Amino acid sequence: MAKALSNVKLVALLLDELFDKYRLEFRNLNIGDTGELARSINRHILANPQMVKSIKISYLRRGMYVDQGTGRGLKFSEGAAANWKRKRFGKKKINTGKSYYKRRRMMQAANKQTQLRKPKPWFTTHTAWFYRRLMERTLENSSDRAIEELLEAIPRMIEL
Repeated sequence: MAKALSNVKLVALLLDELFDKYRLEFRNLNIGDTGELARSINRHILANPQMVKSIKISYLRRGMYVDQGTGRGLKFSEGAAANWKRKRFGKKKINTGKSYYKRRRMMQAANKQTQLRKPKPWFTTHTAWFYRRLMERTLENSSDRAIEELLEAIPRMIEL
């Protein structure tokens, strides 16, 4: 039977695995030509020896926009997340008091801009994996620890 890890070591191991997944996604999705976003990802574990109190993952704000498919002056409502809205409810009307042709050119420019931005889900999918895996491993770890404590409590020899 494997020896149970402390909760802090378990979280640190899972965070290492999560950060490896982030780095792999940066390469696979071609995110960050400068590498600044990848270098900005940090973690902080607040814990005492028995229990983890909080886990904080921080990164540059622009990482959120890359994950959602928005940024560089493109509003969230105009980004990739809004594409399903347009398909479902029809195209957004631009009423600026301009002529039909000017409005049409503005709409085409807006559609071109939204096609340039696509979400690159480097954070949300892997973070959801991390939470699920953390729950599973914590449950396994606590059951292993309970078995170890039970085996220690059973006397090794019985005298009659």
